[in-house]
Amino acid sequence: MSNIKKIPVISFTGGIGSGKSSVAQWLVNNRHSIIVDADKIGHEVLTFEETKKELKDKFGDSIFDSEGEVDRLVLGRIVFGDSKDNTKALTDLEQITHPRIRTQIVDQIHRAKKTEHCQLIILDAAILLKAGWTDLCDFVIFVEVPEELRLKRVLESRSWTEENFRMREANQIPVDQKKKLADFSIRNDKSLEEAGKQVINILDNLPD
Repeated sequence: MSNIKKIPVISFTGGIGSGKSSVAQWLVNNRHSIIVDADKIGHEVLTFEETKKELKDKFGDSIFDSEGEVDRLVLGRIVFGDSKDNTKALTDLEQITHPRIRTQIVDQIHRAKKTEHCQLIILDAAILLKAGWTDLCDFVIFVEVPEELRLKRVLESRSWTEENFRMREANQIPVDQKKKLADFSIRNDKSLEEAGKQVINILDNLPD
């Protein structure tokens, strides 16, 4: 990871439902922060004509809707799962989309650094570690939440079943490994404000 810059670029990692994006939004409201949303960028990349052409060559016409756009639900059924075909399809998808997503992330970070009053840039990227994007950050914070609470949050906030939760998490780096790869750790099993203040404490105690 790069050295701490004048405007630090940080990211959060943790299990699904740990509240990474919520903590990031708290910082936007309390620390003049700018979020670079990799998930949003990923959706935008799927609309690029060159991306759609490569996806069509790889997966065929079935992943497109009547408007010629990628149907992410259909694509998700192809790439997420336990079979070897699912794993191969996910790898194919990542090889097509990840380089384009990274290019857009770098561009947005550069623009954010030029924004007046910006004190912090947050790269919100669930696949940060898997995609190898930690070099874009000054440090990574692990958001620790017990699995049962994470599952409860997901079932309440998303149209997922427990099976969806298990399947998606199985396709990610194990949670304990994410913690080992992070530079700092906070807990987010109580109030969002409490979690956010832990991040502020880390930022305020960084070496000059």
